[in-house]
Amino acid sequence: MVRMATRQQAASTWHDDDLCPKIVKILKVISKETISCKAYMSKPGEYEIHEGTSQFPLSLNSKICSCGAWQLSGIPCRHAIRAMLHAKIDPHKVVSTWYSVKTYKQAYSFGINPIPDKDQWPSFEDIPTIKPPTLKRGVGRPCRNRKREEGEDQKGKRAKTVKCTKYQSNAAKAAAKAAKEASKSSQATEINISQPASSNI
Repeated sequence: MVRMATRQQAASTWHDDDLCPKIVKILKVISKETISCKAYMSKPGEYEIHEGTSQFPLSLNSKICSCGAWQLSGIPCRHAIRAMLHAKIDPHKVVSTWYSVKTYKQAYSFGINPIPDKDQWPSFEDIPTIKPPTLKRGVGRPCRNRKREEGEDQKGKRAKTVKCTKYQSNAAKAAAKAAKEASKSSQATEINISQPASSNI
């Protein structure tokens, strides 16, 4: 609110046909950068600008430079200003109308009206209370895992086969019992073989 009022007041002393002061300063800076550029005219309004080892085709008639800066900003680039100096054209007259004082005044011609404090707002008693919508359960089983953000690691999946060491099946119990009995019988056989036979008297 204050910014709009301040800028509107500052622009009241400017002339509508001029450019904004900030744009004029930008043009002065760009004009100093044209020292390294050389303009060669191919035909009226068409130039080839040499800057060091690079060259840029430029059209004053179409307001196009191959560097692209003029088309993007609406302010002539250093190549365009170099060609304008050769053609004796004022760069201020080629700048886009968006940077004119007239457009600036139109942008800040409207202000924001001040509003009273919340305690001074009028009270309304007949306004109905708006309740939130009723939630409906979706079709299917609800999702238990939260939705991960993009780039966040996904939670590891559970294995399909689960090993349970506490409980075993009947077949596994029977196999373990048979192996235990077989080991006992083999130990008993080894003991009998290792004892020497008694002599008959």
